[in-house]
Amino acid sequence: MGGNQRFSAVQLSQSAHLSLQLPYVSFGLGRLPNFIDSITVFVPLPLIPSSAGSQNKYEVLHSTWTMLIPNSKLYVIPYPVNDTSMWRNILVVTPSRNIVSTAIVLLSTCFIVAITTTILHCLERREDKREKIREAHRFHFDAM
Repeated sequence: MGGNQRFSAVQLSQSAHLSLQLPYVSFGLGRLPNFIDSITVFVPLPLIPSSAGSQNKYEVLHSTWTMLIPNSKLYVIPYPVNDTSMWRNILVVTPSRNIVSTAIVLLSTCFIVAITTTILHCLERREDKREKIREAHRFHFDAM
């Protein structure tokens, strides 16, 4: 719609042995040709609870990457957890069939335009020849 859109995804914890959850979160724009302005990754770290209170408090670490491209997957490796400057992101570009279909549509459009131009050019030349023949058969009063 022309404005910014926000999206969030949550990776579930994997505390069970042989859990069926994926070790990453996958989301994206799908087949839309839009760019992602920025993506921010947050990792909450539980602080050591104090003996006086039983409330768990969290420290939230985050890192932001900007200008990502569509039709790609982004893998963020937040390791070491305490140092956000060492977090890595791996961008895997996955070309799709849209490139082939776009090329086919472009070539077919160029072919149709070329055929139409050729047909119109031939019709114009034919009309010019007819006009020259009519002009040649016309009686010129200036010649008298």
